[in-house]
Amino acid sequence: MDKKVFKLNTKKPFLLNLPHFVKYSVSGQVFISVLLCTIFSVSFDYSQLTQVVSLIANSLALAFIYKLAFDVMADVARGNMSPFVKKNFLIADEVIIKVIFISLMIEMIAFMIIEKGYGNDTKFIFMAVTIFLMPAIYMLIALTDSLLIAFNPFKLVKVISFSIGQYFLFVIFQILSKFLFEAVIKPFAIEYFPPYIEQVIFVGLKYILLIINFQIMGYLIFQNRFKFHLEDIGFKIIKNDDLQVEYTNIIAAHENIKKHLLDDEPDRALSIAIELMSNGDKSQELQDLHAKALKQNIYTPTNLDISDRVHKHLNNRNPRKAYNIVIEHIKSDKIFLEKTAFDISRLIQFAIISNQTTYIAHLVKDFHIKYPYHEDIVLNYFELAKVLYKDRKTRKKSKIILQFLIDKYPNDKSLPEIKAWYKGLKLIARANNKLLWP
Repeated sequence: MDKKVFKLNTKKPFLLNLPHFVKYSVSGQVFISVLLCTIFSVSFDYSQLTQVVSLIANSLALAFIYKLAFDVMADVARGNMSPFVKKNFLIADEVIIKVIFISLMIEMIAFMIIEKGYGNDTKFIFMAVTIFLMPAIYMLIALTDSLLIAFNPFKLVKVISFSIGQYFLFVIFQILSKFLFEAVIKPFAIEYFPPYIEQVIFVGLKYILLIINFQIMGYLIFQNRFKFHLEDIGFKIIKNDDLQVEYTNIIAAHENIKKHLLDDEPDRALSIAIELMSNGDKSQELQDLHAKALKQNIYTPTNLDISDRVHKHLNNRNPRKAYNIVIEHIKSDKIFLEKTAFDISRLIQFAIISNQTTYIAHLVKDFHIKYPYHEDIVLNYFELAKVLYKDRKTRKKSKIILQFLIDKYPNDKSLPEIKAWYKGLKLIARANNKLLWP
């Protein structure tokens, strides 16, 4: 991979570093994400599918881009100026719901202004104030994940006052860039390019402009990092204002190998690396990735390694991957030793939701002994009892578990539901003239 590194002086006003912001958005992981999202969105517009499907596809693409934009903002705010975005613990997927809520609220208020007869002048003032406040609102959402804080007027004034000159300049930049996009770039693309290419250019540039705007917001936060007290939310405070920025020519297949390695799939990573090498890719990066995949593929992880991986995937909201790792571990006749009791509860819930209940007994085994005071004891064993009851061969075990929960944990909040369920099974059994539930 061809690496290019230079220093960025973050003391400069954002306009003087605008070339960096543009280059950031058309480089590395950011550009690949934008390109894939653009193609996905436009392809549905030109498919033979219904308008509803096309609308859903465009909405999904826009949601992904907004999530990426917020991640970019938070990443730049913590001092990462290179276009390789790390997942930020502050930016949950639910941020998209907040963006939708804000957009709908703005539209509703604007509609009500006209409906109540206040006129276009009032609507114009409202929209102008909204445009001015929106960057500060987005900054607060990125840093706090809270709409209440984002709409707190005192917090908004404080954020704007941190760099009031640059903030005003940024708002003007947003307005002018949008005008340039709508009045110049879009008509030019329509005039000189075929419909599909024109749409790709239009959508792609719109996404890139969004990324640039959010990147600049992150840059403004970083410039005022000491005023924002970012260390209080877990950001490492960087004292140096001259930051090293690395640009790299991304090879998509190499990134795919890295993803498989990160997802604990060394066999897939190895097969891709071998195929690329056989096709003539002799790059040093591929050789390094091949060696890493080979080492990871022949490595036998310990129980501690497995529990760490599972815990990491669960915390990253990837329960499917975590559950698959556990199942593969159990299938190899090894005992899974969870890192925390809560990991077991999360794995059980995923197993229920995904209808993969075969190994729930392995997960629940001795849970009440290992964690005698845990709040999920009754819930976890109740889930196991319900799974066991579905198989005629294990219904007696289900009965034993239910009776054990009723006798051992009479004050648990789930007991009324368990007793009702248990009573219902008895009635069904008697109605069918069965003796399993006397």
